[in-house]
Amino acid sequence: PGAKVIGKITHNIPPKPPVKQKDVSTNAGALFGAGIAFTLISYLSALIIGLLLIKFLPVYTQQTASIVLKSPLQSLGIGFLSILFAPFIFILLLLTIIGIPLDFILLVLFLISICLSKIFIGIALGQKILSLMNKKAATGWALIIGLSVYYFLSAIPLIGFVFWTVAGLAGLGAILLSKRQIYSENKRKNLI
Repeated sequence: PGAKVIGKITHNIPPKPPVKQKDVSTNAGALFGAGIAFTLISYLSALIIGLLLIKFLPVYTQQTASIVLKSPLQSLGIGFLSILFAPFIFILLLLTIIGIPLDFILLVLFLISICLSKIFIGIALGQKILSLMNKKAATGWALIIGLSVYYFLSAIPLIGFVFWTVAGLAGLGAILLSKRQIYSENKRKNLI
């Protein structure tokens, strides 16, 4: 209680530790690496699914790829119209209440068709490239070449998005045209 401070009082504030700034290049590098990994996984999964389609559904697979080559504008148009009208059809089925189960089945089938469209585009691209080079190869090799070109062109900024959109619509349209053709043939032969 009787203590006294004699002299000058100095308050020394300890220096603040330097603030670590986020390394933007590290984040960009991580995003770039993740993008490449995602693209590689997507390519490999499309390749495996495509090879399975070629093995177990060779006629359907070749027929759908041929539609892309023979009538690309019709495929593109049908694909565009299906993307345009699909949301309205799905909403309409949802509103009917009793159409909800059918709506979910159609939605899943539609999403699968969108995912598979790049496989048929890949086969068509590969076959076109091989025919321009006067080479004859199995459908599996056409798929490998075509998918590689598809993923390469899709990776180009701006142009890639346009290519990806047009190719996806054309592939989707070819799938729908092929299904209609198979349905018509089977109905004519009284198989369904």
